[in-house]
Amino acid sequence: MKNIVLWGLHKEISRYAIQSLEQEQLISIKAWFGDPNESHVVTHNWFDLLFGGLGKKDLMTCNGRIYSEMYMHLYTFMDMLSRAFAFQNKPLQEYLNIFNLLVDYFYALLKKEAIELVIFEDIPHDGGNYVLYCMAKAMGIPTLIVCQTMFPDRFFYVFDVEDFGRFDQVYEIEKMGELAGLQVKKQFEKDLFYMKEDTVTQRLQKKLEIVLNFSKWKEERLAVWHNSQRKYGGFLKGILQRTTKKLLEYQLDRDYVKNSQTSFNDNVDLTMNFVYFPLHMQPEMTTSALGGIYCDQLLAIERLVDWIPDDWYIYVKENPKQTSFMRGKYFFERLKLIPKVKAVSGTFDTYELIRHSRFVATITGTAGWEAISGGKNVVVFGKAWYYTLPGVFAFSTELSLQKVLDYQICHEELEKRVALLLKKTGRGLVNRDYLPMNPQYQQEENNQQLAAFFRYILARI
Repeated sequence: MKNIVLWGLHKEISRYAIQSLEQEQLISIKAWFGDPNESHVVTHNWFDLLFGGLGKKDLMTCNGRIYSEMYMHLYTFMDMLSRAFAFQNKPLQEYLNIFNLLVDYFYALLKKEAIELVIFEDIPHDGGNYVLYCMAKAMGIPTLIVCQTMFPDRFFYVFDVEDFGRFDQVYEIEKMGELAGLQVKKQFEKDLFYMKEDTVTQRLQKKLEIVLNFSKWKEERLAVWHNSQRKYGGFLKGILQRTTKKLLEYQLDRDYVKNSQTSFNDNVDLTMNFVYFPLHMQPEMTTSALGGIYCDQLLAIERLVDWIPDDWYIYVKENPKQTSFMRGKYFFERLKLIPKVKAVSGTFDTYELIRHSRFVATITGTAGWEAISGGKNVVVFGKAWYYTLPGVFAFSTELSLQKVLDYQICHEELEKRVALLLKKTGRGLVNRDYLPMNPQYQQEENNQQLAAFFRYILARI
C-alpha cells in the first residue's frame, strides 16, 4: 500500500476509480486537494491554507539544499500565482512569503506522512500544485500526472513535466489493435469544442436549469460567497476588493481594446514570405507550465526575428479569446518595437494564415497540430504534446532554417506516429471539461478504465 497525495481527480468523473483503489488497499490517501464544493470526499482547498488555515504544527523548515532547488522555481510560481485575483496587486515580497509558507507546508506534509507518490490531475500550473510538484521532485518522491488529450477517451500521462511531449519515460499501455487503422484528416481545419461560444439556445437552457434547480444553485452561490469571505478576510474587504477589481478591469479592458485596435489589423498580404505565430490566450497552462522562458511569448518572437531572412515577416495573430490580462501597455510597446512583425487581429482566418505561411511557429499551441495534420511544418518553443511527430522542429539558434523548409511531411507516416503516440496513453476521461468530445460517455465504464490504468501504473512505481 502506497501513501499518496492527490491533487484533483475528486470530481464524479474520476473519484470513484480513486476510491476503489483505496478500498483494494493499493493506496492510502494522506491528503487530497481539490474544491470541497465539488467533492463528496474530504478535500482541502489550497487557498484555505493561506487564508488562516496554517498553524505551526503544519510547517517544517526544509533543509538548505532543498530550499535552494525550490527557489529556482520562484519566478514560475509568481507567474502562476498572479492568475488568481485574490493575490493580484499584492507586493512582490508577499509573493515570496506565500511561496515560503507553501514550501514549508508541503515539505512537512510529504515528510511527516512518508509520502511515496503524488498524483496530479493535469500539468501543475496554479501555484499551489506547482510548489507541491517541485517539492516532491526535490525530495525524490515519484509523481504521476494525467492530462486529457484532444483525442476522444484518451489521456496522456507522465512522471515528469519535462517528459511531456517526448513521452520517453512512460510505458506503452495499448496494443496496436484498433490504433493500427487510425486516420487523421489531412486538413488544417479542426472542430475545437473549446473555441466555440454557447448558442442562444444553450444559454437559455443554462438559465432554465438554474430556475429548475434553484435550491442547488443557491447552495453553490452561498458556498462561493463563503469561500470569498475567507479569501478576502471578511465581508467589507471582499466588497472593497471586488469593487476595485471591477473598476480596474473596466479601465484595463478599455485600454486593451484601444491598444488592440491600433496594433492589430486585417491588412494582411498573404503573398509575402511570412512565418505565422498565433498568440496563446494567457494565462494558460500551455505557456505558464509548458512554455519555460517562452511563457513570455514576445521573447519567442524576438528570437524568430533574428533567425529568419531579412525580407521575411512574422504575422502575429492575437487570440480571439484574449482579455487585458498579460496584455498591458508595455506589451504593446514592446510588440511595436520588434522588427519584421505584422500584428493581425484575432478575427482574421487562422487557417488562411497557416495555409499561406512558410511554416507555423508556436509555444505549444493547437495551431502546431493543425499545421502538421494539414502538411505544414511547425517550429515549437515549448513542450507541445505533438513534439515527436513528423514536421515538428524544436527551436534553437542552431536549428537550420533550410532544414525546416525542405522537410516534407508524409501523411501516412504522421498517422502511424500518432498511433504509436496513443499507445502511450490511458483510456477514459480524467477531466470533465472534455465531455463534449465523448457523447457515448458511460460513468461505470470510465470508472473501470481509470481504475485499470492506475493499477497498472502503481504496480510499476
